[in-house]
Amino acid sequence: MTYSELIQKLRKIEFETGIYLSDTSVDRENAPRNATDAELFEVAASAAGFRAEEVGLDINELIGAQIY
Repeated sequence: MTYSELIQKLRKIEFETGIYLSDTSVDRENAPRNATDAELFEVAASAAGFRAEEVGLDINELIGAQIY
């Protein structure tokens, strides 16, 4: 899964559930300068995992894959 695909899935889950999971601006701030797709993916997956945990959910279950 690419970073773009992850963001699309997170946004779909956000629309369906109303919970906040993705923020591309924050991802870019937290990733290294000139980050690769894999680095952006890692940052976004980690942030989504923390955000899901804050509301008592498992991001891996929401996505349907082990990302965090």
